Amino acid sequence: MSTTPPSHERLESWKEIAAYLERSVRTVIRWEQTEGLPVHRHQHEKKSSVYAFRSEIDAWWTGRRVELEPETAPRAAPARRGRAWMVLLAAALAALALLAFVLWRPVVPVAAPLRLEVLTAYPGYQSLPTLSPDASHVAFTWSPAGEASVDIYVQSLGSSEPRRLTQHPHIDFSPAWSPDGKWLAFLRRTPEWKTAILIIPASGGGERRVAELGMAHYMDATQLSWSPDGKWLAVPDSEDENQGLFLVPVEGGDAVRLTSSCAPRGHMDPQFSPDGRHLAFRCENVEYRSEICILDLNGRLPLILKIPAGSAQARQ
Repeated sequence: MSTTPPSHERLESWKEIAAYLERSVRTVIRWEQTEGLPVHRHQHEKKSSVYAFRSEIDAWWTGRRVELEPETAPRAAPARRGRAWMVLLAAALAALALLAFVLWRPVVPVAAPLRLEVLTAYPGYQSLPTLSPDASHVAFTWSPAGEASVDIYVQSLGSSEPRRLTQHPHIDFSPAWSPDGKWLAFLRRTPEWKTAILIIPASGGGERRVAELGMAHYMDATQLSWSPDGKWLAVPDSEDENQGLFLVPVEGGDAVRLTSSCAPRGHMDPQFSPDGRHLAFRCENVEYRSEICILDLNGRLPLILKIPAGSAQARQ
């Protein structure tokens, strides 16, 4: 017996899916990218069209409604758990950025008052920006308005002409610059939520797959960090249903586990210190409460990161 739903069950475009959920097209495209909204594609066409089944949308909405409804609720409505979780996440990321700035960046006198400068203002959804090591370029993820594509772009500061680096039917996100500024690592997620690490020249060119991950990633933070020597990438992953942070060799080979967590997304958002001796990351427990943790790599991985055993800064 066929298990394919009848034709009247299908929603044949982003517009029909948005109308069925009573949301905007931009919102449902973002939900497909970040929240696993079950959307299918006709991959045989030159520019893939989309469709969805009402029954699958209903089942997905039943499980995600509590978290997603506050996104479009009136401002006077009571806060829900999804909104509270996002606030906690934003606060944790801000604290991590502040801690990294205080601990690891040199103090530079400010000659003039700081001012905000718009980097991108394009139709669609731009996210996950990251500056190049020399602060001359910004890499980011962009999903143009009305399109299903999500790719990596690079733009020089002061310019309004982004350069597209990737062009793939799957979702490309979470760009991270290599220490020398010549490469960008990023994540690619399929509709089946399989995720891989890839590397591409920052100036454009062919991409290279580095590793397959066992953990599904969301577009909620930059999840890759290069070691200062450019030989390793720190990334959250799971192995044997045990989540944690791993070191993945850029040139290929077995990953090395750094941490373990009992929560599905317990250890996230890794960031190396400039000297490679510490790794800051977000620790989240099963109640979605987050803290900023710092892992001391000295004495634990001297052979992997090539930390001189007799270094005056090394702490055993």
